[in-house]
Amino acid sequence: MVETTAKFSFHFLEGREFPSIDCKETQELLLKWSMKGRLVAQAFSFDQAFQTYEKDAFTLAFFQDPEVIHHLKVVSSSGSLTTLGATAKSVSVDQIPCTQLSMSFFDRLQENGIVRESGRISKCFDEQWEDFSVSDELRKVNIFVFCIVQKNSSTGELHIVSSIFKVTALDATGVIYPSDSDHLQNFAYLIVHPLKRNVYVLYHSFGASF
Repeated sequence: MVETTAKFSFHFLEGREFPSIDCKETQELLLKWSMKGRLVAQAFSFDQAFQTYEKDAFTLAFFQDPEVIHHLKVVSSSGSLTTLGATAKSVSVDQIPCTQLSMSFFDRLQENGIVRESGRISKCFDEQWEDFSVSDELRKVNIFVFCIVQKNSSTGELHIVSSIFKVTALDATGVIYPSDSDHLQNFAYLIVHPLKRNVYVLYHSFGASF
């Protein structure tokens, strides 16, 4: 757990849209998967240069920043969206491998049994995948949806420029983000674009859709 302060400051990017999540088709699927209203994407900018080795300090600064505390959405115990409203004392940060560039990866959702014809998610046993433990095949897709890809102007080759971190924030009493309740389907990722100095949040809290 990290308990140090950092140099980073953040600004909420109000109005930033996420068509892949907000479109009607996705919302219908999220409702079927009991994720509607509970899967949230948000965007923030930051003012200072970021290096991957600073991930722990960066994440702690994120969860201690007043702008983040005021705007970061969470699902309350009553099942409605609210904001974090609390300052983290420490964080846990795991970097997620992100190397998949082929869009065919997403086309194989149904072919490989991740999503059945009915639209239901196919569950699987816990497993280690590229040093990351997953309990649901669709989680693998969630990890990659927000990867940021850039083309090399000289070679034309694509490469991933973003870093993805699975994060947990705690105060003196315990976990405050993504949820104070323990469930395998509670998750939060920070996707950091170091060149544009943007950080995207992908959050989910398990429960019934609303």
